[in-house]
Formats: sequence, C-alpha cells, structure tokens
Amino acid sequence: MNKTSFTKTLEYLVRALVSFALFFALNNICQLIFNSNSFGMEDAPPSAAMIANFLLSVLLFLIFQSVYFSLAVNDSKSKKEFLEQKADYESAKAIVKLVFSKPSLYIETAVLAVLSALLPLNLTYAPVSNLLFATVESSALCKLFTLLVALPLLFLLTAFAQVSVRKEFVREANKQEKDADLIHTVKSIIVVVMVFLCAAFIIPWFLPGLVTLWNLFGGMLFLWLPLIIIVVVGAIFAYSYIRAIIKCKKFMKSLSEICKCDRYSASTLPKPCSIMRKASVGIDFSVVSPKAAYDCKIISGAFRNSPIVFSDKGNGLRQITFRAFRAELFHIMTKFEYGFESENKKILIVLPMPRNIYASVAGSPPRHADNGERIGEYTLYSASAFLNMLDREGR
Repeated sequence: MNKTSFTKTLEYLVRALVSFALFFALNNICQLIFNSNSFGMEDAPPSAAMIANFLLSVLLFLIFQSVYFSLAVNDSKSKKEFLEQKADYESAKAIVKLVFSKPSLYIETAVLAVLSALLPLNLTYAPVSNLLFATVESSALCKLFTLLVALPLLFLLTAFAQVSVRKEFVREANKQEKDADLIHTVKSIIVVVMVFLCAAFIIPWFLPGLVTLWNLFGGMLFLWLPLIIIVVVGAIFAYSYIRAIIKCKKFMKSLSEICKCDRYSASTLPKPCSIMRKASVGIDFSVVSPKAAYDCKIISGAFRNSPIVFSDKGNGLRQITFRAFRAELFHIMTKFEYGFESENKKILIVLPMPRNIYASVAGSPPRHADNGERIGEYTLYSASAFLNMLDREGR
C-alpha cells in the first residue's frame, strides 16, 4: 500500500469512527428524551411498545443518514477529487456505479459492523431488537439477528448518502464556501442535532393517538399508513401541477396582451395543460418583436425544490429529491429533450421557475444558470424575464 492509499484509507476510517460516535451519542440521547416523554405509557398495551419501537427504529436510521451525509458533504477535498475525475455528470447511473466501485463504501461499512458487534445491543439498535426479536430468548441470537437486519440497512444508507453527496458536489461545483470545512461541518451537525432532539421530544405526544388508531384498526393501521402517505404525496404533486398550469395561463395571457400591439406578432399559443403534461417536439410558439424573431420552447418546472439541469446537447434532467431533514434519501430522475432547429433566436422558457437551474456546457460540471444565460444555441429565461425583455424591445 502506497502513502496515498494509506492516507485515504485512514481518512475513511476516521470518517466512519466520527460518524458512528456522533450517531451513537445522538441516538442514545434521543431515546432517553423519547422514553422520558412517553408519560402514561408504562402500562399501555403491547401495541404501544410496538409503535414506539417502530418510531424509534425509523428515527435511529434517519439519524445515521443525516449525520453521515453532513460529514461527507462538507469534505472539500473529496469534492475536488470527484470533480477532477471527469465523470459522466449527467448520469445518475454512472455516479451509483462509481460509488459501489470505491473502497470507501466497504471500509466504512466494515468499521460500522465491527463497532456494532463490540457494543452492547441496548446501546445501539435496541428499538430494532425490541420490535423484531423481542421473543428471542438467547441474547446472543437476538444480537446476531438484529445485526443481520441493521447492518445491511446501514450499508444501503451509506451508499445512498455517498451517491447523494456526489450529486450535491456536481450541483454545487462552482460554489465557494466562506467557512472552513470544520466550521461548516460543525454548523451542519448542530442543525441535525437540534432537529432530532426536537423530534425526540415531540413525537411521544402523538403516541396516545397512534395507540387509539391501532385499537380502532388493529393491524390494518400499517396498511392505512402507506395509503395516507400516497394520498399526501399525490396531493403535493396535484398542487404543484395545478399551480404550474395557473402560472402558464397567466403567462399566455400576458404574452397575448403584449402581442396585441401592431409591432408584435405571435403564432398560435399552446394550451397550458399540454405543456405541463409533456414536452412537445419542436417549438411551442414563435414571437416577432420590433428587434428580433424568437422561437420558444416552454420547459415545465412544476416542483420548486426540484432542480433542472440543462445540457448544451439539447437534453436535460429533472430531479425530484426526497429528503429527511438535510439528508437526501433518493431521487427520481427524468430525462427530457428540448432541442429544435430554427433560423431565429432560440429561447427556453422555464415555467414555473424552480429554485435551482443548472447548465452543463461542453461537458463541464453543471453550474448555476440565470436569466439570459446562454446554453449552446439557446437562451434561458423565466416567464417574467422573457415578457420583460419583449416589453423593453418595444419601447
């Protein structure tokens, strides 16, 4: 092993040790707060203990994911090394393949496995053990079974975190941090600690209500919960699309008002619902102002917190991110094509505008893009910025 490999291995070991130490401390503090606030539940039915252990198990793994992600995402050295590899930044599959090919994932998981095996079960994964293996009489078997459940989950969470960290590196490739790594990491960890301490204090207040639901529905409660989650997620999606359609209608109305002037002309404008549903082939509409002719395509940005990455190759990616506090759990990536041929000025209008838009030009890592940004042959605008530009040209 050369000096560089030894140094990297040492870094992986240190990060795994620090991650586990913070996870261990925060997990136990949260369990103490949770149990001390579960007032009136000492003589509750077994269903109460089952629900409490389920909530604590979920909290346990979320704590690990958040702590590990906060440590890894603030490592500027790893960020620099990753960006210098010239990986396929537009491919989530390439990033996943890269993560599973790196020794860091396996070294850190091995450290977690060793520490988990050495420490008493009641200080590490007690909620998981109480939830799944409470009837196992042998403490050794109980610990073995618990580790066989917990360690694969930790491995997957570590892999998810490393993938999310690299995606964050790509999105923030050109961001300059004002603070040093250590200061930024401490700030992130403080936020994570405060969030989980508050969660451990608040969640027990909902236990009596969950026990009541369990008594009403019995085992059907765990069938109702996914249904409730699906309904809530569906409502969020529906709200986002309805909001996008309303904004699209307002844009079309404002554009029509501008084009009533004799110095402007516009082609037939598309229906908002069709634009929000799926990107069409070719241009969506054309506008001729006193100074230029524009061929325009509308790109839907229905979800405010879902970044869009444009490539100068005529395609792009939409990313819907599911987060647990600051940690990214998983992504839904969809690819779209926006390229079209035209002799006029080519315009991309993002409607509605999400919080973050990125552009990857000439194979470079994506960087933040703004109104008037050139992406190859195309110019990027928000709906309001495009209308303002047209209005200025008529003055």
